[in-house]
Amino acid sequence: ADGGRSWERLDLPPLLEPGGAGGDWTAQVVGTPYAVALPGGGLRLFFCGKPSAERGGMCIGALDSPAGRLEADAWLPAGKRVSGSASYLKGMVESPLEFRSGEALDNLTPNLKLLGGAAAVSAALVGGFLAANGVL
Repeated sequence: ADGGRSWERLDLPPLLEPGGAGGDWTAQVVGTPYAVALPGGGLRLFFCGKPSAERGGMCIGALDSPAGRLEADAWLPAGKRVSGSASYLKGMVESPLEFRSGEALDNLTPNLKLLGGAAAVSAALVGGFLAANGVL
């Protein structure tokens, strides 16, 4: 109601622990959680995990709580696991989530807009610097 300016700490056990709900690929470490609201009141929790020091790199996983509940038993695996391989790089320009597989996603346009905006700001800053120092 207040746009996220205040929050309340809930007295619940951890949702994720190494080797827990994320599966064996989170046996060594699990962390960096980021929750997003889904249409219909559900929640999706993205997180990082690593199987072991000897095996594999960091991976990204996702769990869904379809009803938006926060208890540990409310979360189900969502989408695909994306690791630091060719599929990871492919995921940078395509959605790795199965529920969006039927959509035609355009991730290039927003990236080009960001690049163009950054170039314009950089040019303005350099031009201002040169003008302030009498070069222009």
